[in-house]
Amino acid sequence: MCDSYLKTRSFYEARSQEWLTWSVPEYVRQALSKLREEEERAEKFYPSSLKVVLAVIEDTIIVKHHKALASVIT
Repeated sequence: MCDSYLKTRSFYEARSQEWLTWSVPEYVRQALSKLREEEERAEKFYPSSLKVVLAVIEDTIIVKHHKALASVIT
């Protein structure tokens, strides 16, 4: 994985840890907002990387934390 994807992953790992202290609705709103922002940025500047960028972010802020988020609401 290239350096920029690793930096993106690292950035969102740190942010998502902070967001876990928020309520689940706040976390979800922030996650969706950041996904949209990154999608727009990738479409504008790096269209060939769009799928990879979104996959990295989805994995980092959604997949990695889905159990923790689900445990709060169940």
